[in-house]
Amino acid sequence: SAPSDHFMHENWIVHGRLGTATAALHLATMVSEAIASPLRRQVQEDGRIRHWYQVKDAEAGKLRYLRVITLPDGETVHNAFFDRNFEETQP
Repeated sequence: SAPSDHFMHENWIVHGRLGTATAALHLATMVSEAIASPLRRQVQEDGRIRHWYQVKDAEAGKLRYLRVITLPDGETVHNAFFDRNFEETQP
């Protein structure tokens, strides 16, 4: 199935139409990879799970960290955004 009408822009999930099928596929791929192979995983008090994934920003040439929050089932995506405050050295 196709990704939803949500797309990522900076630190926000913006509701609207995806610009291209390629952008939709790229976002879906990053979210899937974050869930499958996170840099770090943390369970929140409400049972939702945070997954962090390292992404290289092709335009800026720097590393960014995508945080994907799933429902307790670990698969249903609740939210996703770039986490500017993530530090790899945190526990």
